Amino acid sequence: MQRTLSTLTFAALTLFVASCSAPSASVTPMIGSLKLDGSFGASDSGTAINSNFDELGIRDNEAAPGAKAQISFLGAQLSLSAFKTSYEGSGTTTGEVSIGSQTITAGAAVDTELDLTVARALFTWNLIPLGPVELGIGIGASLIDFDLLMQEQMTSNRLESNELIPIPMLALRAAWNWGPVKVRAEAGGLQVKVDGDEAKVIDGDLEASVRLFEGGSLLVGYRLLDINASYDDTGDSVDADLKLSGYYLGVRFAF
Repeated sequence: MQRTLSTLTFAALTLFVASCSAPSASVTPMIGSLKLDGSFGASDSGTAINSNFDELGIRDNEAAPGAKAQISFLGAQLSLSAFKTSYEGSGTTTGEVSIGSQTITAGAAVDTELDLTVARALFTWNLIPLGPVELGIGIGASLIDFDLLMQEQMTSNRLESNELIPIPMLALRAAWNWGPVKVRAEAGGLQVKVDGDEAKVIDGDLEASVRLFEGGSLLVGYRLLDINASYDDTGDSVDADLKLSGYYLGVRFAF
């Protein structure tokens, strides 16, 4: 009897370890519609008066194509995501904007273009098993490629700020499985300061998916991203406050 119990226990542990060790992966192409709020300012005197994006004429939702990838192994999960979006509009500046040798005065009529690419990686470890509920904590990083171009309409004054901003994050993941339906949430954030440059990010992602066929699911989600960055650009102080939010649709392929 004792030998039988030992054999069953060993078999159960073997199956448990095997199930934990078996890796799984998925890839999700997606398309989103994101609204931009926030402001931008730059000054050669160290104190910038920001212009609201709505006042600059950037007020519409724009398409944001992107993709996600997830790899699960040994009770851990690596989640990767990226998207790109662009905005443009015409409006007026609230304060003077100076970058390099170019200056646009306060109250000037301007055309503004903003290209934004955001990539994110989260690595989380599962906590104790909770049945259909998953809960993980870990670390991550965001990489933000910010490219803004501003052209004054009445003159040839034209300025540009292009910055690549890496931000480490603390991460939290939660998920709930119910048959073919899965609800998943990821959140990360941190504030860092390096050599006078300062950046803060709060990144939240909520999605619900339903399995349509073996290895394939349809998902809908909501993304909220709050970025605040202050950095030096050719000797001038730049302050960018970006708040992106909106829904996305995607198709997940698991293997």
